[in-house]
Amino acid sequence: MLQVVVPVGLQRQDASIVAMALAHRIPLVGMLCFLSYTPPPYYKEPLMSPSEQHVYTVTGMSCGHCTASVTDKVSKVPGVEAVDVDLGAGRVTVLGSGFTDEAISEAVDEAGYEVTTGE
Repeated sequence: MLQVVVPVGLQRQDASIVAMALAHRIPLVGMLCFLSYTPPPYYKEPLMSPSEQHVYTVTGMSCGHCTASVTDKVSKVPGVEAVDVDLGAGRVTVLGSGFTDEAISEAVDEAGYEVTTGE
């Protein structure tokens, strides 16, 4: 766990601010702003896009090789963070950000299968 201590005057305040931010899962800068601390102008929050989950129905998968092939191809699409293939249900769940349904469909097609719907 990364812990950052920002000096705000008293040493006890430093520790309690960090502990409160970690305990409540609040970004540290947000907690410091709440406590009337203004971060220096050069500080920027890390840019992270929120992950999205998309579920696709895929036809033609029937074995472990099918699962591995679809997982391999879809994992290579830029922006994809995780892929879960449910062979029994014929569903592929994709987690990430910045990818398109068309890119996922093309990746599934390259694996030899077809996306019939995207939920």
